[in-house]
Amino acid sequence: MAQPKLRVVGPPAKRPAAAPAPERPPPKKAGGRYTRFVQLMKLVLPSIAVIVAATVVILPQIQDRVEGFRLGLASINVTDTSGQKLINARYTGMDAKNQPFTVTADTAAPLDPQSNTIALDKPKADVTLENGTWIALSALGGIYSRPDQILELSGDVNLFHDAGYEFHTSIALVDLGKGAAYGDQAVAGQGPFGTVKSTGFQIFDKGARIIFTGKSTLVLFPGFDGQKK
Repeated sequence: MAQPKLRVVGPPAKRPAAAPAPERPPPKKAGGRYTRFVQLMKLVLPSIAVIVAATVVILPQIQDRVEGFRLGLASINVTDTSGQKLINARYTGMDAKNQPFTVTADTAAPLDPQSNTIALDKPKADVTLENGTWIALSALGGIYSRPDQILELSGDVNLFHDAGYEFHTSIALVDLGKGAAYGDQAVAGQGPFGTVKSTGFQIFDKGARIIFTGKSTLVLFPGFDGQKK
């Protein structure tokens, strides 16, 4: 009887070890990003506050200077190579009785710098009387001589008196220093007394005495007794 063969079995073979998993970087902490943002805001916000405060303080001063310049002799706009034009021009003076008057215009340009004669566009003149009343004149154009205080008006000339009188003509010569005005063109007027038309007029003592020259037509309102001014 054959003997059974014995088979020697050795220890089981070792399995190769698995490769280690790659390490993941530790997650960034949100607190670091927030901290940097807070530090940045600590620098930016004060700077913004300083800029805003400076703007609030400086801007009104700049605006005041600009407005003050406009209200003075007005801004200068060069119109041609021979001269300059004043925008919103304003001239003031005193008459022989120390009563103030003002001459304004949309634009003013020097005609003769040596004689100080100025061409005016849409001039207006305001005269204040001793008793507090006023006279206002306006026209489409005019020439003002500052040394002589003479204002020549032309084109749609209008004269208004505080007492309710008004006159309209095409040309008028106004002596602001003496408080007188003259005209030799057709004039139409009205007031508390009635209406009047003539071919010329003369005004003395700032409206205290008015003379209508040439062919004149006067229509009195009913009830006017000739004593009212």
